Amino acid sequence: MERRLKEAVWDRHDPNAADEFVDQDVLEHNSVLGSGLGIEGYKRAMRMVFLAFPDIRLVHEDLITEGDKLVERWTSTARIAVSSWVYLPLTSR
Repeated sequence: MERRLKEAVWDRHDPNAADEFVDQDVLEHNSVLGSGLGIEGYKRAMRMVFLAFPDIRLVHEDLITEGDKLVERWTSTARIAVSSWVYLPLTSR
């Protein structure tokens, strides 16, 4: 399921696809992405990421599951397009 979420949301840059995969009451623990509670907060965070990094690519390095827990290790590459959100200088690289 995590791979399908990555393909639908991250690879296609489609936050609305999260409705199929993410619980309505999701609580995001990533302080960078923490843009509100629930699915709408999650989708708002994804829109912010895609605006700031229009060419972002995410690669799953490891997906480990045990019971109802999932841990993922991933890497990403991207060009910064909007520096005001990420507080980094605009480099276009």
